[in-house]
Amino acid sequence: MMISTSRASPIFVMSFNRPEYLEKVLKSLSKQADCNIGQRKIFLFQDGAVNPYSNKRYASEEEIRACVDAFQQLFPDGTVVESPINLGIALNFERAEKFGFEDLTANAGIFLEDDLVLNDHYIAILDNLIARFSGNQKIGYLAAYGDHSATIEEQVRNKDKLILLEHNWGFALYRRHWLRMRKHVREYLRIVENSDYNDRDVEKIRALFASWGYGCPATSQDAAKTISCCIDGVIKLNTYVCNGVYIGERGVHMNPQLFVERGYDKTALYRDKVSAFRAPDTHLYDTLLKRQRRWAGKPFTTKTEDQANGVPLVDFSPRKRKFVSIDDEPLASALFTSAKTALGRGDVEGALEIFCQGMEVFPNVIDSYENPVFGKEAIRLLLSRNDMAGALEVRQRLRVQHGPFEWDQILFARHYTAAGNVEEGVKAWKSVLSRAPNDAEALAGIIRLELQGRIDQRLKRYLIDGGFNTINGNCDRETLHRINQFHELQIEREIVGDLVEIGVYHGRLFIMLALLARPQERAIAIDVFDVERNYDSSDGSTTLGIVKKNYSEFVGDPSEFHYIAKDSLLLTSEAIKKEFTTGNARVVSIDGAHGYLHTEHDMRLAESVLAPGGVVMVDDITNSGWPGVMEGVARYFLLGSERRLLPFMMSLNKLWLTTCDYHKLYLDFALKHVRVTRTGQQKRTTNFFGCDMVGW
Repeated sequence: MMISTSRASPIFVMSFNRPEYLEKVLKSLSKQADCNIGQRKIFLFQDGAVNPYSNKRYASEEEIRACVDAFQQLFPDGTVVESPINLGIALNFERAEKFGFEDLTANAGIFLEDDLVLNDHYIAILDNLIARFSGNQKIGYLAAYGDHSATIEEQVRNKDKLILLEHNWGFALYRRHWLRMRKHVREYLRIVENSDYNDRDVEKIRALFASWGYGCPATSQDAAKTISCCIDGVIKLNTYVCNGVYIGERGVHMNPQLFVERGYDKTALYRDKVSAFRAPDTHLYDTLLKRQRRWAGKPFTTKTEDQANGVPLVDFSPRKRKFVSIDDEPLASALFTSAKTALGRGDVEGALEIFCQGMEVFPNVIDSYENPVFGKEAIRLLLSRNDMAGALEVRQRLRVQHGPFEWDQILFARHYTAAGNVEEGVKAWKSVLSRAPNDAEALAGIIRLELQGRIDQRLKRYLIDGGFNTINGNCDRETLHRINQFHELQIEREIVGDLVEIGVYHGRLFIMLALLARPQERAIAIDVFDVERNYDSSDGSTTLGIVKKNYSEFVGDPSEFHYIAKDSLLLTSEAIKKEFTTGNARVVSIDGAHGYLHTEHDMRLAESVLAPGGVVMVDDITNSGWPGVMEGVARYFLLGSERRLLPFMMSLNKLWLTTCDYHKLYLDFALKHVRVTRTGQQKRTTNFFGCDMVGW
């Protein structure tokens, strides 16, 4: 529903000295649909060039005139509010907000800067959100630029999702919340209003935030307003889908290197209009508020609660001293120990909160490698959770405090390498080498990732370009695609292991496994090879020469083809593990002899070598021509005192299983991400030998 012009929130465009950026933003604003953009009240708040306190010139008169001209050309009925002097970001926003909420008495205002290009529905979406949450006192800010790291596919799946607003870009602000913030914001403005904003008194701002009971994640006006939200228990919301693209590669808080590191250059703009969003329930509200407060360096709640959890009570005023070892700072050491204790009992959120507090309270405390100990552990923990945005945010805060350093690049490089992210990993290791040209770990990391990159090209040729179709076999593209999906999940969860197939025929599925093996892993083929007929009279022979030829065509040097030429019924787990490079397997495909004896034995063999979180595939589970497969599976589940494998999916004639502790992860993943390939079929949760499983 379109908001009437009389009730529509006014739009304030904040401008300074980047006319080339501003023009792009204004053009995107002029194209807004379903929001009466031609009749809206739109204002340009143009800052001036020369600061009266420092006498520094921050812009040319030509730049300022170009900004005003661009606005007047695209919005001839708009209003320009130009400052004769340079106010700085904080005071320019202050006058725009006061004008909107005091002079216009608007219930909400929309504030844009010169570095966020909008899709055609951005303002309409904000109008919708403003109307929807107008009566919710727990929500103060709204934006719609989304999660810039999300792919289009992820955005489609989560298009109705709302997330935490981290940067105050392209936002709507309610008047009721603006009034609630005034007490704290005025205290902040009193520090910055009689000086050049770029030379603001950092120590006074730190002390002010500490007096509010918070740390100092930044000294900007946005930080002051976010902390004020935290004090009032108010959250800031953003859409998940990217309705805007941040283009501010050069600016006060951004440079080209950081722009690329944070992934803004890869933002995927969502083109369609999203009209319905899931309102935050109590759990989501609590989660977002806790995250918002963690960013702001929120102190522990109460003395009683802290002491009960063994947390030392500390003065949260920032320490003014040079670098000091954690061994020489008893309070810092006690705080660090409490974080490790929280990790030991599985309280990851609690540990992360303590590390972030330590960054603010003890910014100059270092470990034995002379690295900021709390920030280093916070980044390490965030990366272990794949929270890249959080890790980058912490790194930026540390760089503001201490300048650039090397250790953080090593942590990021290790993370990218483990995840198989070739492009970012090579970039991170090269950054390490720029400071330490002979670093052995960096050199090895680049070699490993470049090898992985070559493997990726081979995988594309085999799976995407259809190379697998040249090899005899019944395994189709969809099955190979699913194997790749679970492979990516295993990479994300850092599950490592060799890849095994029992019964390879001409190698169609085995070659896929070989292409997915990472440098430290090995693909192993188990087959009788060259025997015309197996125990259960399976059709066709598996010729070693044919498999080697196919391996050479799609994988590489046939001398690196690893195989065991033996009947699996005669193999033990110890014999197989002798061929492993990692000690366990993360994928086992069972497609050997199809009688019940072999099937049951092969499942128990797979169970004994499988790494936690590994996957087992049993072929021909629904093939009426091979009833021995189902009988063997039944014997595995019904006979014997223990079973380590649980089924999570049955489709395309295969049964998929994993270890008990990872069953829910794979079940949820299959429900959410594995696609149905045949028209009319629907995924559903069913039960197989007493275990939940996806089937269709």
